[in-house]
Amino acid sequence: MCDISHGFLFYGETRRRAEVLFSVDLRNKVASICNQMHDYASRGYTPNVKKHKGCNTCSLKEICIPIINKNRSVRSYIETMIEEGSS
Repeated sequence: MCDISHGFLFYGETRRRAEVLFSVDLRNKVASICNQMHDYASRGYTPNVKKHKGCNTCSLKEICIPIINKNRSVRSYIETMIEEGSS
């Protein structure tokens, strides 16, 4: 087994990198989040998006789609997008 104590996040736009220390707490948090994601996937559940000011500059905005009304169903959203695309 090899010990990896740190890594780096590279920010392409600024061409800078930031060191990330892989502490026991961080490893446990990542494992917990991964387990939760696997649970969501196995149940076919998509959690509600919590929109915040960082959403507008997020690289995942087009995938996450934070503007969807939280009370609106996925089926309704998809049907609306199909209807708009066919007109």
